[in-house]
Amino acid sequence: MPEAGGARTVWNGFLASAPQLRAHAVRQREDTISTFDFALERSKFENGRGFVVVRLADGQHLRWQTLPRGEGLESVNVVGERYRLDTLQDPCFAAGNEIRLEREPANPYDPNAIAVWNAARTLQAGYIPRDEAKRLAKKLDKGQRFRVVTIWETFEDDRRIGIRLLLIGDQANVTGLS
Repeated sequence: MPEAGGARTVWNGFLASAPQLRAHAVRQREDTISTFDFALERSKFENGRGFVVVRLADGQHLRWQTLPRGEGLESVNVVGERYRLDTLQDPCFAAGNEIRLEREPANPYDPNAIAVWNAARTLQAGYIPRDEAKRLAKKLDKGQRFRVVTIWETFEDDRRIGIRLLLIGDQANVTGLS
């Protein structure tokens, strides 16, 4: 039975609440849980919904602003959605869905441009902000790959008006996504 108001997530094939995930982490031997093991816990606020990252080693809830990049996770905003609001309503951009990043080195406005597409590459949501794109373009150009998912969606008048992405590097182990 779910706890009253408690968010639940799938972990190792089972439905678990955040307190259960933390309790499991504490029970594990320290050498079996790394700082690179995370779970995503569903969350909802007045103007948005998505996931909060939980570090399993200590049960700490990590805010997207302070995700530890060195641990294989980072969060980036998407810009330009206001020009694609109808496209942004598609369920493929909902929290938890896979997203595709595409470099656009021939972009006339920014040679470091990175476009944000749905997984099928049929709908474009926007772009990675210029300052983040400059840093990420170097990584992508060197062959580094990320698993990318929508971690948060912002709403206004029941319409999705923005999304935030979670970039998951190879060294991070993240549970809670389907």
